Parts: sequence; structure tokens; C-alpha cells
Amino acid sequence: AGLHLHVSVVLRALAPIITPDAALLGLRMADRHLTYSKYCAFWVRRPHVPVSRSPALWWQHAGEAIIADCRRRYPIRKFDHALELRRQYIATYRALHSTQKHYNPKGVEPEGPLDVGEINNDLRRLELKLNLGQAMVYRTFVALQHSRYLAQHAEAYQQRE
Repeated sequence: AGLHLHVSVVLRALAPIITPDAALLGLRMADRHLTYSKYCAFWVRRPHVPVSRSPALWWQHAGEAIIADCRRRYPIRKFDHALELRRQYIATYRALHSTQKHYNPKGVEPEGPLDVGEINNDLRRLELKLNLGQAMVYRTFVALQHSRYLAQHAEAYQQRE
């Protein structure tokens, strides 16, 4: 059901010369194959009328495709696990930044000395379970919380400088 290519070459020396156009064509073919394999399940269920004749039907198809993709990627049975992973990552990332001067809100200090190396190891372990986008969102979340704190507490913002 997919593109299969089998090549067998026995040579003493091989010096392939690929022109930029040939490389571009190869990349295009690979991209089209990846796109097809990713979306073929949705294409077979697409409406058989042009978009101009039934835009609502096409919007419904797009919505169903998005929902199906989300359900495939993030099944509901893993939702609690994802929330717990998010909570752990945010707490660990906050703990790492609490070691920096003027990070903590006034009056809130970490409980005892923190081992930055151990926190970094925990963060790396958690990042192995996340994709890049999730880690970026969670880090941005921590930064936004701190920015909100600084905006509400001018004295803490002035201490930073």
C-alpha cells in the first residue's frame, strides 16, 4: 500500500553525483510520500463534492479529521498521566529557577538547599517523555507566571536590576 523501492548494488567504488535538481526531486518525492502516509486515512473519507458546492461538508470533514488525529495522539486514558507529567515538569522547572537570585516571590523560599545538578537530571528525565512543543509551552507558562508577579510587585522588579 506504500511506495517500495529495493536497490541492490555491488561495486568496488561508488561515486554518486547528484545534481541539485535531482536532490530537490528526491526530497519532494520523500515529502509527498510522508504526507500521503500521514493523511491517507483522512483522504479516503473526504467529501466527494467540490469545496465550492458544499463548504459546510468540508468544514465538518476538517473538524472530524482534527478530532480523530487528537484522539489518536492523546487518548483519554492517558490524560491523567499527561496532567501529572505537566505538573511535575512545571514544578521541576520552577525549582530550577528558584535557585536564581530574585526569582522567588517575596517571602517564598525553597525548603532547604537545592541540588541544581539533581534538578537538571530530573528535568532531562521529564523532557524525554515530552515533545519539544510541550516543554516550550510549560517553560513559557513558568516565565509568564514570574512576569505577572514582577508586574504586580514593582519592588521585586526593581531588585532585579
